[in-house]
Amino acid sequence: MNYEFYAEIEDKIDVLNYIINELELKIFDSYSKYDESIIEYKSVEEIINHNDLKNGTEYATSFRLWHPIFSPKVLVEKINLNPEKCNGHTFRYAARGWGMINLHFGGLKKNRLHRSSIGHFNEKGALRIETSNHINGKVTDWNWKDISKISRKLKYQIDKKMTVEKISSYGVLAAAYKLKENGSELAYGIVNLRDML
Repeated sequence: MNYEFYAEIEDKIDVLNYIINELELKIFDSYSKYDESIIEYKSVEEIINHNDLKNGTEYATSFRLWHPIFSPKVLVEKINLNPEKCNGHTFRYAARGWGMINLHFGGLKKNRLHRSSIGHFNEKGALRIETSNHINGKVTDWNWKDISKISRKLKYQIDKKMTVEKISSYGVLAAAYKLKENGSELAYGIVNLRDML
């Protein structure tokens, strides 16, 4: 499942509040900062304090979402880095797992708002590549029915409850819509959506 949408900072906060308070999902960094551990965020305020939810391009801020009904645990992988290529940094961590829901927030850069997205593997797709990818654990350790159920709720909330305008198949949330109305562009990769209409 993949779904893309446009969200300004106020929209992102609304999405995060729904994820924490209504779906009771746990939110982790996709990747830790260099030489630090993965953070599990307990509140939206903690996310705001550790991340820039406003600025950047695609994938400006990325999280992995998990619930204890999804699987027995979150897998955390240590990634060794070459300090010569990473400004002296030697490691970072990644949150892994076949059924984790990815949440990517696009940022605002040069008056262009980049797209945000949610997505995750389905069981069939994960099984197809399981033998070539051992870092995500076993596909059978994941409760795919509940993963799909919760991800559908999240998509429904964003697409049907928070979206105020559609451009092609992309939902535009309320604060992003105001930004667009005030002259900002909605970017899709290197193409502006206005140029596609």
